[in-house]
Amino acid sequence: MKLTPEQQPFAQELNRHCMVVAIPGSGKSTAIVGKMHNIVVVPKSVIGVTFTREAAESLKRSAHKDMSRTQRHRCKVGTFHSLVIKALKQLADSPLAARKIMRSGEARIQREKALEACGVEPNDETLRWFEDAYTRVSDPFGLVEAQRLPASDKGKRKAVALAQKRREVVDLYEERLRAHGVFDLNRVLLTALEYVKRGHRLLVADHILVDEFQDVDEVQLQLILGLAQWSRIDVVGDDDQSIYRFRNALGYRAFQTFKVALRPKEMVFTVNFRCKQEILDWAGAVIKKNQLRITKELNPDRGPGGTVRQIVFDVDGAEHGTVTKLIQQALDRGAKTVAVIARNRKSLVDIQPALTGRVDFRRLACNSFWDENECSIALSVLRAIAEPDTHQIGLEHALHAYGTHGSELEVLRKLAAGRRVYMAFNEVQMHQAISTRTRLAMDWLEGLLDAVSFPIPPRDNVTIDAVIDSVVQELSAALTESGKFSNDWLRVICSRLIAAKETMTGLQGTLSQRLDVVDRARRSRSDAPVTLTTMHGSKGLQFDEVFIIRAAQSSIPGRKRTPEEVEEERRLLYVAMTRARNSLTISHARRYGASRYREAEYMTMLLHVNGSPSEEAGSDYAWLLRT
Repeated sequence: MKLTPEQQPFAQELNRHCMVVAIPGSGKSTAIVGKMHNIVVVPKSVIGVTFTREAAESLKRSAHKDMSRTQRHRCKVGTFHSLVIKALKQLADSPLAARKIMRSGEARIQREKALEACGVEPNDETLRWFEDAYTRVSDPFGLVEAQRLPASDKGKRKAVALAQKRREVVDLYEERLRAHGVFDLNRVLLTALEYVKRGHRLLVADHILVDEFQDVDEVQLQLILGLAQWSRIDVVGDDDQSIYRFRNALGYRAFQTFKVALRPKEMVFTVNFRCKQEILDWAGAVIKKNQLRITKELNPDRGPGGTVRQIVFDVDGAEHGTVTKLIQQALDRGAKTVAVIARNRKSLVDIQPALTGRVDFRRLACNSFWDENECSIALSVLRAIAEPDTHQIGLEHALHAYGTHGSELEVLRKLAAGRRVYMAFNEVQMHQAISTRTRLAMDWLEGLLDAVSFPIPPRDNVTIDAVIDSVVQELSAALTESGKFSNDWLRVICSRLIAAKETMTGLQGTLSQRLDVVDRARRSRSDAPVTLTTMHGSKGLQFDEVFIIRAAQSSIPGRKRTPEEVEEERRLLYVAMTRARNSLTISHARRYGASRYREAEYMTMLLHVNGSPSEEAGSDYAWLLRT
């Protein structure tokens, strides 16, 4: 295995603890595998620790590839939890011997019950109390911090009471788990730390190598430091890529604590083998604004020749349409992989209508636009109109959207007795079990079907477009009249239906063929050239060209305002930017829906880096240039 001059000292150092800070695209995985090979050749043993099963499997495959059977036996790889659970089960007094570990869904239910029993409403904020309790060693409930507040602080009494309530809830939760003979997965590492402090060597290996070290929480860090009394510890990561603060990841503080505690050999991988120079320069301009970070150089191995663009649009529709055109151009130029990256899932859902029928895409960590409830109903009705003999369930979906209950739909099916559902409408109207709302719904649906000449499927493009328009308008009216939704949510629903209509009417072919195109877009193809993912989901991936959409102040940093929160948002943008190999485009619209936004504050300094990006003319967008 060929290693670079930066990687070789790490792979060859077998006598000291090591701390490696590796910038994005610097080949840290290659260096880790190289060191594992050197360790098992000596021969010594090594345990590789990761944070996800996928990462563990990937590292295991790479490490074991060129090892003999004996060497593989000395090279173990797993997640923190999987390794510790296996070790705890082997203890004579194992805490897991008589207790099974709950699944995440089971744990959430029990946590909600504990909160309710203590008079606390279960929500995202209160459910985080358990995460804090299991990922922090010092002051897990915030009680010490609250008690340190000066007596003159008006909020001290409230802070102390809140901390005591947190402890009460978690104590009750633990008591109930013991009574039921079950164990919380997140409690495992805290239990392991207690055993290590009592002198139990849970992970037995000459070397323990921790990947993505910036993501460790306080319990994991203390566990690593505790194991250092028996094993050489190697940690590899990048504080600039610490993006899981909401999980209590320590980031920069993890490296500083490790450095002071173990006095390791320190190394920095500064050569990026992924990004062109222009991309790395822009990413560097963003991350260098952070204060709490390890200073490091960003050196591009591939040199200059990349493209960086920043675009501002008047409205979000223009952003979606132009980004789609630019993606098509990228694929025509020969790009094999393209990513659309956004701060949140909603932005990825919103761009899907523009992409449908134009480029094949896969979705990572986001839903399909076409599976949104109102879109799914519209598609079901259109399918029933296009294929009246085989897809009558679409009519039931429409009635349900209008407020028809399941029991009433069952009456409709029985009266239809094998006939097409709509043929039983008149009989159902007279049935005493049918509500006034449902009778109105059937009148509405019959009117819609008459308007589109049902059951004769539309043939020509003009008629097909008119049918699509009628279904969307009538469904929008039905959902509005149902009384189920607030005005704000109705605006979202109607905007989605309009986007669906514009996409469907922009396609060619029969109504069934257009619906088939949409169905293909609903299915996330693993081999699609375009990937839709969030900034968090993009970690560890790379693409020929990257489009970061909705880089507006409302999305990043959003409502986050403390220095720590803003620095994390900046790291998140840095991660997204450094996924690009050859081309990076960052865009936002001045208006999303009825709201106006400015570009993310991190964008304002970028155009000072190596001059401005190339300017191109366009009628539907303008390049945002600053001096």
